[in-house]
Amino acid sequence: MISGIATAHFFAGRYGEALVWAKTPLRSKPDIMTSSCVVAASVALSGQAAEADVSMAVLRRLDPDMRISNLEDRFPISRLQDFARWVDGLRKAGLPE
Repeated sequence: MISGIATAHFFAGRYGEALVWAKTPLRSKPDIMTSSCVVAASVALSGQAAEADVSMAVLRRLDPDMRISNLEDRFPISRLQDFARWVDGLRKAGLPE
């Protein structure tokens, strides 16, 4: 549920709020993919390159096969503008094509 709240803040462009909500469940369960993606995309879109690198390393460890090209299969986000923001953030965080 908390990852969903984080994702909603991310899609609304509230990256600071998204980070707060996304990091909360990661403290007790660091392998939550959605929260990890929200963290990586939020810090990247906020211009925090160093933290984006760290977050992307975590994502790559959780799912080494995740790419921009297969994001839609892993995260079927129906609103095009939300999916575009998701892709943009993860691309800027360093997710391979």
